[in-house]
Amino acid sequence: MSWWLLLYSFSMPARSQPRKCTGALDIYRSPDAAALEYALGMALEVIPHLVLEELHLRPVPLSKPLAL
Repeated sequence: MSWWLLLYSFSMPARSQPRKCTGALDIYRSPDAAALEYALGMALEVIPHLVLEELHLRPVPLSKPLAL
């Protein structure tokens, strides 16, 4: 549930203030850009696996360990 909350909270400002969010992801101007990119990258790895588990209604082992 935390992943859904994180992605939802990222999407709200992206819709209402797209220029500010684009600036926040600029690695050369924003001190938070690296952390935001890391969180979004982890979400790309984790969310599909969680959806697969829900579709199968059982835990599904990961094929490879997550790269932290």
